Amino acid sequence: MSTLSIPPIVMASISFYVGLYHLLIYFRRRLHREDLTFALTSLATGFYDVFCAGLYSATSVAEGVQWQRAQFIALAFFTTAFLWFASDYTHQKSKIVIYAFSAFYMLAALIQTVDRSSLTWLVDRPSVKEILLPFGLETTYYEATFGLFTTLQSLVGLVASTYIIWSGVRFYRRGYRREAGPLLIALAFAYAAAVNDTFVSNGVYQFVYAIEYAYLAMILLMAYSLSNTVVEAAMAKDALRASEERFRALVEATSDWVWEIDQSGAYTYASPKVGELLGYAPEEMIGKTPFDLMPPDEAWRLGTVFRDAVACQKPFERLGNTARHKDGRLVVLETSGVPFLDANGKLLGYRGIDRDITERKRAEAALLESEEKFRSIFNNSTAGVALVGLDGRYRTVNPAFSKIFGYSADELLTIDFFKVTHPDDMELSRKVMQDVLDHRGKDVRFTKRYIHKDGHTIWAEVNSALVYGADGEPSHFVTHMIDITERKLAEEEIRRLNDELEQRVVERTAQLEAANKELEAFAYSVSHDLRAPLRAIEGYTRILLEDYKPSLDAEGQRICAVVQNETQRMGQLINDLLAFSRLNRATMQPSPIDMATLVNSIFYELTSSQDRLRIDFRVDPLPPATGDPTLIRQVWTNLLSNAIKFSSKRARAVLAVGSQQGADENIYWVRDNGAGFDMRYADKLFGVFQRLHSEREFEGTGVGLAIVQRVIHRHGGRIWAESQVDHGATFCFTLPQKGE
Repeated sequence: MSTLSIPPIVMASISFYVGLYHLLIYFRRRLHREDLTFALTSLATGFYDVFCAGLYSATSVAEGVQWQRAQFIALAFFTTAFLWFASDYTHQKSKIVIYAFSAFYMLAALIQTVDRSSLTWLVDRPSVKEILLPFGLETTYYEATFGLFTTLQSLVGLVASTYIIWSGVRFYRRGYRREAGPLLIALAFAYAAAVNDTFVSNGVYQFVYAIEYAYLAMILLMAYSLSNTVVEAAMAKDALRASEERFRALVEATSDWVWEIDQSGAYTYASPKVGELLGYAPEEMIGKTPFDLMPPDEAWRLGTVFRDAVACQKPFERLGNTARHKDGRLVVLETSGVPFLDANGKLLGYRGIDRDITERKRAEAALLESEEKFRSIFNNSTAGVALVGLDGRYRTVNPAFSKIFGYSADELLTIDFFKVTHPDDMELSRKVMQDVLDHRGKDVRFTKRYIHKDGHTIWAEVNSALVYGADGEPSHFVTHMIDITERKLAEEEIRRLNDELEQRVVERTAQLEAANKELEAFAYSVSHDLRAPLRAIEGYTRILLEDYKPSLDAEGQRICAVVQNETQRMGQLINDLLAFSRLNRATMQPSPIDMATLVNSIFYELTSSQDRLRIDFRVDPLPPATGDPTLIRQVWTNLLSNAIKFSSKRARAVLAVGSQQGADENIYWVRDNGAGFDMRYADKLFGVFQRLHSEREFEGTGVGLAIVQRVIHRHGGRIWAESQVDHGATFCFTLPQKGE
């Protein structure tokens, strides 16, 4: 064996080891075809190295040409395998050129195997080379000259190498710089070795053939690159596994339902959240389609959308739809999905999420309903409503607001409220705005004046409040306004009339005081002037009876008695009239009054012991009162005396006094079983000198009840009567409760 044969044997061993290792990797994992094509390239290189060792050990041209033929057969397989490896390594899709090269090299291997003519090798034209090497070494290459076909095979090898270099450059330019580097360096070694071997074979200089060394460098470089790829793939696999674990944890933790469907729409994956959303276990969803869970109309609508998306391979986002829960209720979902494709761009299906938006939809519906109600109230409100910016400009106004000012809504949106504010109320407007801003959340109510579009003044009652934005900062004012111009004008008119009325009251009071003075003078005159004639008549009648009684017959004596009675009655009338006239002038001195004690004492004053035997007098508990004791005594005296008088014809008279407490007044009453009266004439009871019974039946002047009414009215009370003829009467009066 030649010394030069040892390195090729070692290189062949390395190439066989690398080839078998990658062949084993491919058959174990079957993940990357470049492992297979690289294994075949390495094995072909190993055989080539073995044949190189044989050539270097040949002792004749006949022996050398056999090894040369074997080398070119190995090169045919090596170049074919390397072409396919480069295609797999650079991810080249077009294989037409590679198929053409492969066909040629398979033909070349066949021809080199069977042909023994000069087409392949010129055996009769030996090419023996004596090579002197450094360190005193020398060797002899026993070679034959290339035939025509072998020369062609060599040239095609250069073309194939150039094609591989071009593929590597393209691979580099596509961004795979780190992966393309080892391939381009290996091809550079091969080219350098090819140039060296060409020069050596043509005697340009004496040196060993270097192509097998270049092939080994190529194998080692590509093995290194592939090993990095394997390591990176393992790291990527670990990273992918970690990513999948993170994804799984995220999917299981998210509140959304994550799913995957194939191109026909059938679920191939469903996350556990589907149980919370629709009540199904994930395995129950496999094989179902989204449309199986929808009402018919919804399934038809979403089916159309899904088919359109599939046709265009486009994603869909926030697609609202309704699905039926396992328990039968409807759930509103929001669906988003994206397509996923295979390496050739073919649609495999969609991945996406579903989110339960049932509550959100209900809230949106409620919000929409609320907005509709607000819009209806806003537009139909009789009060003017406006949204005003912090700069004072109107943002939105309702029709009533426009009507108040006489401007259209569009005109108001171009101005601020200062333009329509009355000049005298400008400072008030600024103060109110600042007050609202200083006291956030506080409503402010005020009255101010505005200027109508036609120039007249508007009075308005305004309620303004501050509205905040989502950031918690003041956004705008909402203002409610009621036009009170007519009310203000009416108030001015009322004020004017009140002033006039007050003046009239002053005038009438003066007139009344003058009239009262005149009435008082008249009453005094009546009392003085009428009493003198009465006293004269009464005196002369008494003298007549005392001095001339014997001269008078019975009729004359009767007439004189009548005159005396009438003068006495006339005197009583004058006394009652004076007492009635003094009631309005008397000064009241209110104090607490024990009504029960007062009533009992008056009854005993009005009756004799004989009367009390005939009268059944009953007094219920009476609440105390506050009033003028003298005047209230007059009330009870008149009412009790009337009750005694009008029940005097009863064999057994019954008088009852009682009371009833109201919310803010006490009711007192006196009831008898006497003659009573007709209620048709009840309105005459309390008039002066008004009587419902004749003088013959019951004596009296008709002033007593008028005095009672006047006293009760001065105390702020009321008086009325209820009766039925021959069934007695009840007189009631009220007094404010103590402290009123």
